[in-house]
Amino acid sequence: HGGPGSDYIDGGGGLNTAAYDGSYRQYAVTIGSPTTAVGGPEGGTDVLVDIQRIQFVDGYLAYSPTDTAGQVYRLYEATLARAPDQAGLTNWTNQLNAGASLQGVAGGFVGSQEFQNVYGNLSNTDFVTLLYNNVLHRQPDQAGETNCVNMLNSGQDTRAQVVLGFSESREDINDLAPSVQKGLWI
Repeated sequence: HGGPGSDYIDGGGGLNTAAYDGSYRQYAVTIGSPTTAVGGPEGGTDVLVDIQRIQFVDGYLAYSPTDTAGQVYRLYEATLARAPDQAGLTNWTNQLNAGASLQGVAGGFVGSQEFQNVYGNLSNTDFVTLLYNNVLHRQPDQAGETNCVNMLNSGQDTRAQVVLGFSESREDINDLAPSVQKGLWI
């Protein structure tokens, strides 16, 4: 918390949050390197370095790809092939922040009515192909497809676990980082 006037806030390593006393709409936030927050009850311009969340009295702005909001964003893309709606993003992120497991949330996406309405009852092969298309934007390679399908067929992995293998892959995190780094409102 920077307090009144202009401040330089460096979070260092880890997940860091800058806290403000006003509502989000009272500030002008410029996401970048560095990020700046201008206005609000504190006044001045704060320069934020290594801060992944900006907390306001009415919610927070997340802009780190590794934040729980970034994880939920990737689950939407992986399972539903779309960006999240505000209500869904907030709901799922709040569940993660309250202690729900990422695997449980992924299972919620796969078991959702929307998933069923869009894709129906997919075979394991079709499910893996869907993830390749949604996440990697290509058809599966034979070895990767065979491995994932065998893990599902044997019961060694659940569909939620396979989704996480895709959505939490370095490739997907990097691919969707520019979208997340624009800021996700929770």
